[in-house]
Amino acid sequence: MIQNVLMLYRTDEYGTNGETLSFEHWADIVDCGYSWYRQNKVGGTANTNINSAILYAFTDPDSEAGGISIEGWKTLWAYCANGVYSSADDYKYGFDPLNNGDVAVSTYYSSSLYGKIDAAAETSEHPLTDCWALVDIADGTYYIAEYIGILDRDGRTDEETEAVKAFAEWFGSAEVQAAWAEEFDSFPCNTEAAALVYGDDIPEIYTIENFALKTVEGTDMTYAAYVAEHSSEWTNIQTNLGFFWADADSAVAEPDWENLDWATLTQSAE
Repeated sequence: MIQNVLMLYRTDEYGTNGETLSFEHWADIVDCGYSWYRQNKVGGTANTNINSAILYAFTDPDSEAGGISIEGWKTLWAYCANGVYSSADDYKYGFDPLNNGDVAVSTYYSSSLYGKIDAAAETSEHPLTDCWALVDIADGTYYIAEYIGILDRDGRTDEETEAVKAFAEWFGSAEVQAAWAEEFDSFPCNTEAAALVYGDDIPEIYTIENFALKTVEGTDMTYAAYVAEHSSEWTNIQTNLGFFWADADSAVAEPDWENLDWATLTQSAE
């Protein structure tokens, strides 16, 4: 299955009041002039992918700050410091605050989006059923693909291996992947399954350009590979500097960016 992170906004009086939002980069959210929701913790697949999308514009292979320019970390800090958030478990993703009218702009993941929109009126007095749009971002968005594979395991018999292969082939079949896509609003990697579900009418959220596959300037890596290479460093930086506080009372002071020991901040805990 293919999944991506999305940036959505309200077009009504609780949002932009009809103004169209167009950005060059995901990071432009910090200068958009509207309130936005941000996640409240370091870690988690959705949170990490949103951060990867925001940091995309700031890749710098020569930077000692985890391959991201200092300006990139300042921007991510501004995203945290000025964003709306909640520590409530049922409010940790971006759809609910947008649906409630608490923010004008938010981020969410593609799977389950349409199901959420269909049920929007059940949880809000100001549902965004007919008043939402995707922020037009020139870069595109960050896609991830979810795979099924067979792991090597000592002592597994030939019969067991064949059973595992049979399950993988069944689960990855067009029929099963089509059924999964319909249930969870995902887009199948299996092209036959995608044709069964969508035909030629592919949802807009899956036609956005994928910058995960673009080559990072100064390297021979795609951005997806670049993220994989640096993700542990990015997690360490965010954790050590106190990004994504969940309580306003626990917010920490903005770091002194020009005098940080990046070698220590990116070092993995032993």
